[in-house]
Amino acid sequence: MARPKKAITKAQIKAELERRHAFKPKSKSEHYLASNQDYIAHQLDDDLIEAHRKGKTGIGEEVFFGLMDPNLDAKQGTYYLEWDETTVKALWESILYRSLGQLRYADVTLPKFEEELEWIASSHFDDICKFLGLEPNEIRIKIPSILEFYNKTPIKGSYSEKIVQAFNFLKASNYSVTDNSLSESYAGLSGENFIPVKEN
Repeated sequence: MARPKKAITKAQIKAELERRHAFKPKSKSEHYLASNQDYIAHQLDDDLIEAHRKGKTGIGEEVFFGLMDPNLDAKQGTYYLEWDETTVKALWESILYRSLGQLRYADVTLPKFEEELEWIASSHFDDICKFLGLEPNEIRIKIPSILEFYNKTPIKGSYSEKIVQAFNFLKASNYSVTDNSLSESYAGLSGENFIPVKEN
């Protein structure tokens, strides 16, 4: 006589179906553009990704991505840009606009405010402005007025305050150059280095 088959309960069937439908992450794989030499990976800031999720992007930020964009690696927070002159120009313009926007909205007590001022004082800022055909010191000498207009007074004695003082020095001196970095301009005026070494 044959042995009766073991009965399967409804609970066992449900558990098996849940196991089969459970999310299984794909194995780690590179984005399809990662090995394409005509594209460069641009790491996106967390606040930019969050702004896109909420639909509150700022001026110039739309150049980066749409959430369904095939060039976006959402898992890594990276966007792959085709590295041609038009895209590079759009990227640098958006970085510049975004930085100036951060100065307007960032809390002066937070590191973000100081980071943006420090970047505007950097040689990297010079390079971007030159690429875009802009004069970096003309932008820098307007920063103190913009900060004053938006009631953004750097904390007394802070590194941010020293940077704004350097911008004010250029503004008060009516000093504008086309080929010098800010540090060279400031050194030429005062005989000293631009900004003291940041204290940790």
